[in-house]
Order: sequence, then C-alpha cells, then structure tokens
Amino acid sequence: NTLAQLPEVKVISWTSVQRFKANLKDPQAVGRKLAVEAVVVGRVLHRQDRLLVSAELVNVRDQRQLWGGRYDRRFADVMDIEADLAQTIGGRLRLKLSREQANLLARRRADDPEAYRLYLKGRRIMVGTRQQMDQAREHFQRAIELQPDFALAYAALAGAYGTEGFYAMRDPADARAKAAFALKRAQEIAPNLAEVHSVAALNRLMDWDWAGAEKESREAIEISPGNSDAHRLRSYYFLALGRFDEAAAACRKAQEFDPLSTRAYHDRAVALLGKRDYDGAIAEFRRALDLNPDWTWGFIKMGVAYTHKGMYAEALAAATGADARFKGSYTPLAASWLGYVYAASGDKKRAREAMARLQEFAKALPVDPMSFATIHAGWGDKERTLALLEQTIAEHWPQAFFLKAWPGLFAEWLESEPRYQALLKRMALP
Repeated sequence: NTLAQLPEVKVISWTSVQRFKANLKDPQAVGRKLAVEAVVVGRVLHRQDRLLVSAELVNVRDQRQLWGGRYDRRFADVMDIEADLAQTIGGRLRLKLSREQANLLARRRADDPEAYRLYLKGRRIMVGTRQQMDQAREHFQRAIELQPDFALAYAALAGAYGTEGFYAMRDPADARAKAAFALKRAQEIAPNLAEVHSVAALNRLMDWDWAGAEKESREAIEISPGNSDAHRLRSYYFLALGRFDEAAAACRKAQEFDPLSTRAYHDRAVALLGKRDYDGAIAEFRRALDLNPDWTWGFIKMGVAYTHKGMYAEALAAATGADARFKGSYTPLAASWLGYVYAASGDKKRAREAMARLQEFAKALPVDPMSFATIHAGWGDKERTLALLEQTIAEHWPQAFFLKAWPGLFAEWLESEPRYQALLKRMALP
C-alpha cells in the first residue's frame, strides 16, 4: 500500500496477490501471471512478544534475488518493520525519490499494532453478508478505541456505514449520519490519505454533490495512483454522470493494479451495461465469474444483460444460479435485481416472490422505492416505475446517484420520457 502511492511503480493489489500465497516456490510464474517485473516474498512468525520477518525481492525474469533481509523485533515494533521494508525495497528498485516521497515511505500507518491488526481484519471481510459487515464495524470500532487518532479505521468505518445504508442493511438516515461523523474524524486526523478521499467521494455521490465527488475521487488517485479502489470509485463518478466510456476506462485502470479482482471486472461490466454494450458486459461478467464462481452479483447482472438481448433462457439460468448461491440471505438490492430478471424474462411467479421479499424487508427497515421500481420496470409497468423513481428522488435516497444509467440497466424507454428528464434536472446532473 505504501509503495503503491509512488507514481513510478505499479503495485498489484492484495486481493489479486493473496491467491498465490501458497505458491511462493515459483515467483517467476506468479510474476508472469500478474505482469510484473519483481515480486516480494517472505514469511512472518509471531512468537509471544517477538516478530520474526524474512523477506526478499526477486527479479521475475531470472529469479535473481535483488535483496533479502531478516528482522527479529518486538511485536510492538511491527510498524517500524513495515516502514523499513518500504524504504529498502523502494531503494532497491532504484527509484529516484523526492524528499517528500522518501518521507512517505518512512511514514507509519498506525502506532498501535493491535489496532492495525483489527483494521486489516475488518477490511478483509468488509463487503459481504450482514453478519460480516457487523463484524467488520466491530473491528474498526475496537481499533479506534485502542488508537483514537487512527484515520484509516475511521475511513473504513465510514465506508462500512455507507455500504450498509446503500444495501438497506441499516436505516439510510442513521447510516448517513454515522458515516458522516466517522468521515469527518478521518478528515480531521489525516486529510491527505487516499482512503479518506475515496470514502468522501462515495459519500458526495450519495449526496448528489457532483463537484465534490469529482474533486475527492481525483485527489484520491493523485495521492495514490496505484490504488485500485481509488480508480474503481472514480468510475462510479463517471457512471453517475452517464460518461460510460470513462467509467469503463477507470475500471480498466483498476484491473491493471488488481488483475484478479472480481470487483474491477464487475464494475467495468456495469459501466458497459449503462452504455448498452451488452455483449461486452456479458464478457466482463464471465471474467469475474471465472475468478470467483460464487460471485452472486455476476450471475444477477449477467442475467440483466441477457434480458436486453432477448436471451431469456440464459437470463433465467443466470438468475437461478444466483438464487442457489444466496441460500436465502438476500439484501433488498439483490432481491430487486433478481426480480427484474425474472419479470423481464417472463417468470411471473419468481418475480412476485422477489417483490414479496422486498415488502417483507420493508416491515423491518426502510427500503428504497428504486428497488420496487426495478421490478416494475421488468414487468413493463411504465407508470408505476416512474412514480417510484419520482418518490426516490423526492426522498433523496442514496441509490439514486446511478439514475442516469437506468435506461441501459433496466428501461430503454425512459430516455424519451419527459418525467425522467425532469428527475435528472432535479438532481442537478451535468
């Protein structure tokens, strides 16, 4: 993460690299798969209060060791080891560093090693089931208790609350308030962290602050050009404005730094759906599913693309594939997209079941009208779809930020509707 902030070096994201952690015997094969010139391999052993770290930098071309080192320190010194590694590897890569960049490599990301461990643990499970989201938040909150000025943990907590609000796992008003508080603390502590700007960009999008979202997402990339998440979040800004080619290009950049990430392929496919390039979207969803065969959203949204091509048998097969993997643990957003596929493909029974799920969800927590509108769009009910979209905008639901992509996602007929154009104006979309 530290080296990724340097524009001169391409660093592959952890989500892609961690697939190879059991295959350290062949750095050359790993390097070829990830299209890099060098890999860092090593081992970490934690014994009581001691931390033993061995690491080496290997040239992929000839497997020559460029550098090797061992550390035997107190566990409390883990942050110093991390800074030493970043500085040493940066030097061995023969990067010409400015004083500011050298200071960046020496900077510690946290002071309390246990707080840092909890933060990493929370990040690992952050986007998942409701239970996993609860656990992730607990990890971030415990990290903050241990280190009250831990900006990364506050930023991650803000992102967790925002995600819960977006997926209707929590009351949206409560989620927005808690996310805003955590983000404000992160900004006060460390305003120049890429992670803080990325979370701020997403919050600005859900607030329909387009200029703010553009500024925050751009600054996140300027601070950390090798951060794949920053490029993905930049794509959301372009998606919101209907600039689908730029959204797809931003996701392509994210793929460069995270070539085995299902999310980067998934987000690029969504941009192509907005553009109505359904063949391209299907190809990207397939790549995402090759990487993670249980990625439920890949099945659901590939089903959406199939409906637009009139391939209803394939759409239903994709939707039932997602259904089987959910095992009953739906979110309102997932239920609505599944309901759209069933409705648009003519499976009235399952579409009604999806609508019933939404209504059941709404008894416990507020569910955004846009989710109901999605299924009505699949049924071809124009009047009800427009009325629910109007309610979504009137009540300022966070899901509304991708309304400009709706004609490509669910209803091509929307673009010619004056009521739809009036909604875009109400959102002050450029």
